[in-house]
Amino acid sequence: MDYQEKFFKEQMDKIHKATEEKEKTFEKLLQEERAKAKHSDVNCGTNEEQRLRKEEIARFIDSQEKGVEEFEAEREKLIFAHEEHKAELRRKYLADEVELEKKFDAELTKLMEKYAPSSFHASSSNS
Repeated sequence: MDYQEKFFKEQMDKIHKATEEKEKTFEKLLQEERAKAKHSDVNCGTNEEQRLRKEEIARFIDSQEKGVEEFEAEREKLIFAHEEHKAELRRKYLADEVELEKKFDAELTKLMEKYAPSSFHASSSNS
């Protein structure tokens, strides 16, 4: 692996690590919010206030679960689109590389014809 490849690989590794940390932090935040809601003091106030507080907590948890499901679905779509884009870049790179090689081959052929001995031209045209 040459220096440039190593440099770019290191850059991508840094980005991937930062993304992983961001996702871990996000997951931890969601868990903390859920824990706060579950552990909030529902035993204070009247029975009616306690019941309303329990319902509020249940709605919050349901809402958060739905949000997490939506997040996961959108995240999967984003990952799929990202992988498709990377594959397209690879295909384009390979197609460009093939064209570059064809151009090199054509230019080399012209150069060889230019400097080929005259007997080579005669023998190659007789073939």
